[in-house]
Amino acid sequence: MSDWVLFGGRFDPVHRGHLAVADWWYRHRPSLQKFLFVPSGTPPHRDPTDLTPAHHRFAMLALALQDRPWAMVWDDELTRAAPAYTVETLRRFHQAWGTRPDQVVFVMGADAYLTFHTWYEFPRHLDLCTVCVFHRSPVSVEQVQAYHATHLPSVPLYVGHPKPWPSPPAVVLIPDLSVDIQATAIRDACRQGRPFAQWVVPAVAAYIQRYRLYVSEALG
Repeated sequence: MSDWVLFGGRFDPVHRGHLAVADWWYRHRPSLQKFLFVPSGTPPHRDPTDLTPAHHRFAMLALALQDRPWAMVWDDELTRAAPAYTVETLRRFHQAWGTRPDQVVFVMGADAYLTFHTWYEFPRHLDLCTVCVFHRSPVSVEQVQAYHATHLPSVPLYVGHPKPWPSPPAVVLIPDLSVDIQATAIRDACRQGRPFAQWVVPAVAAYIQRYRLYVSEALG
């Protein structure tokens, strides 16, 4: 089976934690076909004025993925003026790439998973892909399990590295895949003139400095 992995988010900016998620898939899933970063256009649950312009977020992702030929940026949501809903993105992906639900994985953090029941057309996402949840502090494994039991009691929840990989509908929680870097902390550091380069790859750090992103007088 080929894994097509979709990882959605603001990526504002893309940081080493995001890349660690992609690298985990490359190391642990030999069937990985392509890991796609899907930067959000106009998220229905966020203030769009709070987002760095799409062309900057796309450019930073492209720079971060230069040495990862198995990963790419899919700009589907960036090209849409209307709010972007994940379930519709998944449908467009299947249509564009000719994939089946059992070939596609959608990745999200544990913090996002605890809001999953509020997403548009929930739980139809689970007809279109297997959902994979990675650890995000301070959310615990027990919190994810309790949430799942409440909102998706009929959907199997796997903890760890299931073999064989489950087909939809299924949710996989991987506790040893963890992201503890916060993009908010990077933006705050930029605004306050504090060091931030330790959280991003050098090419992204240079891009942020070149265009003065995350300060009041950003360029372009």
